[in-house]
Amino acid sequence: MRMTETLKTLIMLDATYVVIAIMTVLVFVYLELKSQ
Repeated sequence: MRMTETLKTLIMLDATYVVIAIMTVLVFVYLELKSQ
């Protein structure tokens, strides 16, 4: 039981980091396009 809970938490954290990374990239791309 404890293993599955830990696994779920890790997957949640991974998903969060992926979302943050995508958002950061989108912001940088948006700023680059806007500055031109």
